[in-house]
Amino acid sequence: MCVSVPRPRRKYMRQGYVIQEFEEAKMNLIALRAGVIWLFLIGLLPLTHAAPITVLNGDNGTFHFLDNVSANSFNFPQGLRQTLGAVDVTAGGFAGTTGAYIPAPAPGTTITPQLFVGAPSLSANNFTVSPNLYGRSPDAAIAQDGRWLLGFQNTGGGTTDYAVATTRSIAGATVIDHPGSVSISGSGFNPTFNWTLPSNPTNIDAVRIQVWDHQRSVGVGLAGVGGAGIADVIYVSGKIPTTATSFTLPVDANGFIAPTALPGGGQTAPFQLQINGLYSLEISLLDLRDPNGGVGLPNILSRTRSIFDFTFLPQGAPANVFLPMVNLAGPAPVFSFQPISVQPGQQIFIDPLLAVGYDYQTGQGNPNFRTMLLPTGVGDSMYELYLWQNGQWVKVADVQGGQEYDFGDGGVDRFRILGIETSAGLEPDNPTAFITGLTFVGEGVFSGTMTAITVNVPEPGSLVPVMLGLLFLLRRRAALRPNRRG
Repeated sequence: MCVSVPRPRRKYMRQGYVIQEFEEAKMNLIALRAGVIWLFLIGLLPLTHAAPITVLNGDNGTFHFLDNVSANSFNFPQGLRQTLGAVDVTAGGFAGTTGAYIPAPAPGTTITPQLFVGAPSLSANNFTVSPNLYGRSPDAAIAQDGRWLLGFQNTGGGTTDYAVATTRSIAGATVIDHPGSVSISGSGFNPTFNWTLPSNPTNIDAVRIQVWDHQRSVGVGLAGVGGAGIADVIYVSGKIPTTATSFTLPVDANGFIAPTALPGGGQTAPFQLQINGLYSLEISLLDLRDPNGGVGLPNILSRTRSIFDFTFLPQGAPANVFLPMVNLAGPAPVFSFQPISVQPGQQIFIDPLLAVGYDYQTGQGNPNFRTMLLPTGVGDSMYELYLWQNGQWVKVADVQGGQEYDFGDGGVDRFRILGIETSAGLEPDNPTAFITGLTFVGEGVFSGTMTAITVNVPEPGSLVPVMLGLLFLLRRRAALRPNRRG
């Protein structure tokens, strides 16, 4: 039995993709008269159809697992979910197949289409790596742990075809914590991603990497996806042992990423990445049903979905770049770090791609910021520094880029930077648009946040809201410079 915090029952929201909340579907799975459908299901009325439905590997091609989802830039609901569905259903979503799911009936129950009337729908997804995937991720607090019955319907040529499949239970699944200290190193198309496992990872059998491409939208027009589609999954790794805590992206010199095996056979076509493109790294720590088996969805009992946005690093970038989890669900984007060990005098470089200002804040129990160093070459290289005093932001200094500012021995737990020209912020192709250096007053961990200023603030009144993407760059330095300069 999975353990989760009870949550109030609420209306399900329509948002597409496997890990999004499901809705009480308004789809009508039963379009034909019940008598004709029933005759077809029991095999008394053979029909020929333009789009017959096949669930690859039948029940063995379904999946159901506990899913611990991080903050992310896709607006996927974060927290503990149950993800269920089928890996490959043909004819797929663009051929008109729809799907729904219900708790599996008791053994001996006659399966009829009427069971699916009013059932929540499955999202059809045409990802590059899995073009016929169907699934949903209801809140684990309101979803049952037992088996689910999946129903699929396709209407074409004046006839209707049906198929059903059953998932396995997730009884006994336990929650896996997210990895820490996730970073990227190396410039160009072949970065290496690094991470640390959570403490006492007794239920982790393997690791799997996925890469999401924000330049590509999939699922447009498919049921449950939400109209505009979502980012595409363009690469899935094989089984990575838990003894390996790094992974080098397999991309050639021209930017073509290695192919991924498709569920129904074959592999993905050659796909070229963009050196200035925005991508997301997904690290999944996996508890497998069969520890000696593969890392495909049907063999997963529990996993993390730890999602970090990144761009490829340019020549001369810091040697090690820690990646944040990005949360776009609130009124302003928030970028947060899994805990990273820091020492007095250790300088951290933070590099957002687009912004007109930022609020920097340490996490609970973190040492205070001691110094900051803002970049040169952005607009006029002059910025406005605000500190939190008596419940409000107060401007305390004009700061020049390239000159370190010292907050004093006790440091501060937060500060705001404004004065970044909007013309400088609108440079999405520049992956080193605004590098900020930070040091800390003592030893500990940094698990703080950086919140983008995307609305007008009292000073200056002329700031314009700007949408942004983000890459945090962090680099270690040995010396702490104790004096304010400039």
